[in-house]
Amino acid sequence: MPSHAILPLVSNQHFSFERPDELIAWQFNREFYCIVNHDAEVGCVGFFFMESNIRCHPLTEEEVAAMAQMERNFTEEWKHCDNSGRDAADPFKRLIIKTTRLAKLQSESYQQFSDEKMDIIRKFALLLEINYKTEHEVKFYAAALNKSPKTLSNIFPCFNTLTLKMIQNRIILEAKRYLYYTDKSGKEIAYELGF
Repeated sequence: MPSHAILPLVSNQHFSFERPDELIAWQFNREFYCIVNHDAEVGCVGFFFMESNIRCHPLTEEEVAAMAQMERNFTEEWKHCDNSGRDAADPFKRLIIKTTRLAKLQSESYQQFSDEKMDIIRKFALLLEINYKTEHEVKFYAAALNKSPKTLSNIFPCFNTLTLKMIQNRIILEAKRYLYYTDKSGKEIAYELGF
């Protein structure tokens, strides 16, 4: 990971770092702030799930300074966190918004398509992340998005992949994770993934 860069990770991604003491990590859980429930505020639901290649986003000197200021704001907010009605998640919202904007600006795929198409793609990515263990067919995702399977499939060739292939790839990725990070048997993994 290069210096002066940001690496957004979501819950399904696992990383270990050789020198974690040289990193600044901001982590929060669904109970504290669920982006799914607050997409109108931050506009990132599905965006980081849809990036097939996890990538670092380099920061300019100005952005590094802004992130350092955010870190100071977090520290100050947590010192004074109380029940006075202030929203403790506000600094995190700003971080998510800033990170999403930066990533979208640096994403070639996001630049190529209309906001409407990208919104469908983001929503599909989120639906897939929530349902891949139980729903393996394109028609489920198309119905959930109020689209026909053909319409949905026509959007994804732009991403050099097919909708069914995306579903299969997500299941395969999770199977690999189970094999690598757990002691589950093949049968247990298959059951866990809806087979």
